[in-house]
Amino acid sequence: MKNIALLVTTPPNSHLTKTAYQFALDVLASEHHLIGVFFYQQGVINGGKYISFPSDEVNVQHLWQELNKDHQLSLHLCSTAAEKFGLFPAELVNPETELAEGFSLSGLGELAALINKADKLVQL
Repeated sequence: MKNIALLVTTPPNSHLTKTAYQFALDVLASEHHLIGVFFYQQGVINGGKYISFPSDEVNVQHLWQELNKDHQLSLHLCSTAAEKFGLFPAELVNPETELAEGFSLSGLGELAALINKADKLVQL
């Protein structure tokens, strides 16, 4: 059994984000252990509270939230990238209030910790 960490750097409308979600599902259905997902660069947009999806598109944010609830899977957003991509204003006292349910702000130290615990890191 391998410990696997997932690094998502693509926005919600990218086919690679959907591929990352499917990969997460496949790992969870296998004998391996998905220890966490870290959203970096444009990937942080996946955790924005105010993003919306057209009715004819897959709501990938909701899919990530289901994984969080069903498997207690940690969904980390890089705090610096989240600020850069406008998920919250820099002066906001409690930026966690601007995130979608199930997502949390983390620094690159959390990514380093995931990498340290992981046997494999997969980036999409």
